[in-house]
Amino acid sequence: MRGPSFKQGVSLDGPSGNVDLAPTVLYLLGITPDEPMDGRALTEALTGNDAVEWSTGVHRTERSVLGGRYSQQIGNTLYVDEGQASLVSYL
Repeated sequence: MRGPSFKQGVSLDGPSGNVDLAPTVLYLLGITPDEPMDGRALTEALTGNDAVEWSTGVHRTERSVLGGRYSQQIGNTLYVDEGQASLVSYL
């Protein structure tokens, strides 16, 4: 990231992804979304902010989708490092 709001000359090792772009821009504009968003504001990349604490673990998540339930084991609490997925049909 680049600009007056971002730290210069540092490399952050915390997880991040494209999903964090919108929450970060809204944070910089001082806008609070009306509904929860995927992703997060990358505040640790902004000047005057400290690094955030994060950890890696194995979690199981499931979501209902048309035709069944999608499940995936993820290797990180916020971002998918790797995973196994399956669609269990309701039919």
